[in-house]
Amino acid sequence: MKPLRRAVEDFLRDGPVCRIATVLSNGSPHVSRVCPVFDGKTMFIDLTHAVGTANALKADRRVTVLIAAWVP
Repeated sequence: MKPLRRAVEDFLRDGPVCRIATVLSNGSPHVSRVCPVFDGKTMFIDLTHAVGTANALKADRRVTVLIAAWVP
């Protein structure tokens, strides 16, 4: 994998809003807001409190992640 550009690393590290969209076992969409942590190489997302997301990922591995910068 290619290294990320500095601007992308900064965005991932500072992007306070992250949403994960998954598909539930009944086929309906499920979106959760989560708090990501980026260590410069890997994005970590704690799904401890996002039980619906964790269960959806067990049923269907497809996922979409949106990371956005917060603008006041």
